[in-house]
Amino acid sequence: MKKLAARKIPVIALIVSVVLLAGTVAAWLSLGDYIEGMNFSILKINSTVTMYAAVDSNRNGVPDLLDTPLDPDSADPSYYTEKYNFAEKGTDYAQSEDPVAELTLKDDITAAFPSQVFTYKFKLVNNSDTGNVLSFKYDTSVASGDTQLLNALSVRLGSVEADGSVVFYEKKYFGKDLSGENNKILDLMPAGEKIEINGGIAAQAGGNRRDFWVQIEMAPYEELTKQGIVLTEGNYNGLQGKSLKDLNFRIYFEVEIGDTSSASVAP
Repeated sequence: MKKLAARKIPVIALIVSVVLLAGTVAAWLSLGDYIEGMNFSILKINSTVTMYAAVDSNRNGVPDLLDTPLDPDSADPSYYTEKYNFAEKGTDYAQSEDPVAELTLKDDITAAFPSQVFTYKFKLVNNSDTGNVLSFKYDTSVASGDTQLLNALSVRLGSVEADGSVVFYEKKYFGKDLSGENNKILDLMPAGEKIEINGGIAAQAGGNRRDFWVQIEMAPYEELTKQGIVLTEGNYNGLQGKSLKDLNFRIYFEVEIGDTSSASVAP
């Protein structure tokens, strides 16, 4: 994992749509002269996700600095101070009585050029008492537009630490790392690591919120070649300025079997 290098990106238009494995709190009351019993079905997953796009005048992977750093949530002084400029794109919710849920958000990659980076931030707040295990994937099955552009794109997931720094996991490539049904899924998860978020009960211990960055880059041709991605230099040059629509970014939430309180926050 690497600290964020001194590089900065373009902001792109985002169309955000949500696919939820739905669930709502339900209660059944048997009433006579007195209440005979209650049976509550409590939300196991109840998270708020806010998406941001970076403001980056240099378009090289490091968002512009804010003139005045901001506390993302003044109600929680342990939450880091944001020094980078992000534009909020919308807030969505993952709620379920079941132990699994997901959000799907759609990205549009507009006019990609070599070494330009598209950066997004996702603020996750776990409103339930139960800790969740998180996973992040791209689904290319419904991507449209210049889909050959996928062969030139890399993506990496980063975790925002308590001091506001960003630690990035290994870079993945659409041109070689797709898997799943029909090789349409790009798993961003680091090998052998688990990413978790605390529930509300553990908020004082480690926080029930986490921020993540996702960066998509039109990788340099030499880098793609080293990764064994088959793409001629002529075809690569022909992809410059191309656009891609409906690239689905999925966030999965899962309650571990036997977990009755909360998960610990991964470093």
